[in-house]
Amino acid sequence: CPDLQVERATRIRAKARAILLARVMAFASVNAWSGVQQRRSFAASPLAAFLAVPVAWAGLSACHAATDFVRETVARYDGVRDSFEDLWDRETEDAENITTGLTLSFLATQAVRFAITGELPTQAGLGLHAATGVQTFLLFLAALASVGCLVLFMRLHTAVRGREYAVRALMCLQMTCCMVFALCLLFAVKWELLRMSSLIEVIEGPPGKVMQAVVCSIIAFTLIICLDWLADLDSTSEEVDAVLIKLISGFGLMVGLSWKASFVSGLGAIAVGLSSPSHTAEWQLLLTCLLLAVVFPAWRMHILPKTLPGGEHTMVRSGMAHGEHIPLVASPR
Repeated sequence: CPDLQVERATRIRAKARAILLARVMAFASVNAWSGVQQRRSFAASPLAAFLAVPVAWAGLSACHAATDFVRETVARYDGVRDSFEDLWDRETEDAENITTGLTLSFLATQAVRFAITGELPTQAGLGLHAATGVQTFLLFLAALASVGCLVLFMRLHTAVRGREYAVRALMCLQMTCCMVFALCLLFAVKWELLRMSSLIEVIEGPPGKVMQAVVCSIIAFTLIICLDWLADLDSTSEEVDAVLIKLISGFGLMVGLSWKASFVSGLGAIAVGLSSPSHTAEWQLLLTCLLLAVVFPAWRMHILPKTLPGGEHTMVRSGMAHGEHIPLVASPR
């Protein structure tokens, strides 16, 4: 059906752009609000550092309310709200939720690390000293505590069903808890590797980042297999399955962040080797654009369509006129 083909091609384009811009916007937001958290008023104590979380949430919510007003004004300009405008609104809200979740989770993890070690990590999340085994264990307990909060927010989700803003707020809180879980595990692995090597320069360099990513991947894939097996059991309820799926996504995020850190470190090392220190940022930008030009089209063409409903039954080819990825087979209803 041509209409279904156009609709699915539009969904793929919208989803691809939303995911890409959401990541860019999320890390920009993390950098901005973590800079706010470094100010003297928030860096005075762990409790003050944690207060940056609701402040950031309020600021992001105000921005999202403004963009939502713009979307609603544009959608109602012609008096008709069609399915493509609904798609635009939905994908934009998902991107905003990702931005909120990643920002709040990073700030909360910074405050937790501050409470455990007694020092606030840098704006980039770097610690100044190696952590002890007890501190690593406490960070692991913080990850488990975030799972408990996730379960609580998932239970509250059913109680507020039908209230748009409350549902969206709980979705952001669930995403935040899931990301706090991932970040705490990621830094726990890093702390343990640092404690065993006792060389900050090694762990923070490209080889150390790759080692962290490999260790995180092994741990995550092992636990994902176990959690997936538990979720497939008939004896587990739907609520338990939903929590297990959220945890699986948290482990996936941990793997993604660990490899992201290794690629960033590698790109920085290559840029330093290719240029003088004054032009390192320009080389990093150039290498990032080249990497994006290679990876993004392949991901959009071969991976993203399989994540959409009916993706397993959809084949995608490149359009001749504008480069759209038009499905050859309509997704089943």
